[in-house]
Amino acid sequence: MTDFNESSQNGGGGRFIPVDQRQADDVSDRRIDEDRRDEGGSFSGEEQRATSDRRKGLDRRTMGLKVPCKTSGTIESIEDWLDLNCDNGWSVVLQRVDEDLTTKHLIVKFETESDRDRFLDKYMQGK
Repeated sequence: MTDFNESSQNGGGGRFIPVDQRQADDVSDRRIDEDRRDEGGSFSGEEQRATSDRRKGLDRRTMGLKVPCKTSGTIESIEDWLDLNCDNGWSVVLQRVDEDLTTKHLIVKFETESDRDRFLDKYMQGK
């Protein structure tokens, strides 16, 4: 058994390792001159991330063309119509529902004026 004085005379270098399990200071197996880094190219401060496969969502800040409207139909039917008839991005935001739960107040947002105008023409026909 090792007492405290013996391990402190060693400089404390294996103090918690039993004497019979300590290895001699053999530097021949150390990696002094080896470069541990991978053989890949050096990092020059550029982003090294892979591109994302995620679908890019619509940036709602760019959809400044808003149409407030109300309907007694389903929001799904409006979204289906927008899918079929709009060439660019759009979104539908439910603002509120009347107390009788039949009329929904919406904001429909468009990226382009042509899609907005197409929707307004269809919406005005229903009034």
